[in-house]
Amino acid sequence: MLFRSPWSVPTLTIPEIAAHRVRVLVRADPAVRLRQVSASSIQRVANESAETPDLGAVGEGRPDEAAAVPRPDTAAWRFAAWSQGFSLVFETLVRTRELSVTSATHLGVAVGGLVLESDLELLARHGHLFDFEFRLPAEWNVQEVVHDGRSVSWSVPATEPGWNLLRVMFSPPIPDQTRTTLRVVATQSLGENWPPGDEPVVVPLPVIEFPSVNVLLGRYLISTEQDLNLSSERSEEHTSELQSPCNLVCRLLLEKK
Repeated sequence: MLFRSPWSVPTLTIPEIAAHRVRVLVRADPAVRLRQVSASSIQRVANESAETPDLGAVGEGRPDEAAAVPRPDTAAWRFAAWSQGFSLVFETLVRTRELSVTSATHLGVAVGGLVLESDLELLARHGHLFDFEFRLPAEWNVQEVVHDGRSVSWSVPATEPGWNLLRVMFSPPIPDQTRTTLRVVATQSLGENWPPGDEPVVVPLPVIEFPSVNVLLGRYLISTEQDLNLSSERSEEHTSELQSPCNLVCRLLLEKK
């Protein structure tokens, strides 16, 4: 549960206790940022020393002891209090998930058609990654999607003029700060005018777009068979509002040698 207003850490009062040694552990999901508002009769301490009770063992011998085991995907705040009536107030802010992608895309131009292969490395921060979406020009057909070396299925939740939006689901979700890889293979058949004969053929340079990506680094390689000449006919500014591996829309001029 996320609190939009300041909230207090609950206290436990045990009557008729002469001495108190209170330790408090506050854990937060990476997608959540805590800000301490106020504190009374309690202070934050460094990592527990040998003289300090191990908070991870508090639930020892109880059915819920697994809940006390520290989780690697959470941030931990430790406090020491000298009164049962301490006060500790926080504000909770939700971090916006950040997704970065590094891409290496290869466009292979052959007599049999065009093959697009894109190797992606994904890294999510401040939250788990449950799915990943990308867009391809509608004339391209996805043949295979490989996640961490294993072929996976994909869906097409939406289309728009000239584009197909594809989605890959991750089960289980990719943990925060964990790198994962995707490989996308797509083909395009160029019809009757392919391969080039006496007249050259103009082909738009395909671009894969990533609607939910915040940071994108990419390389783009184009290769052709020896029987074909390749040149760039013209370029224009890419007007899409989405990030893409290339900020130009290029048209490739292909002709027979």
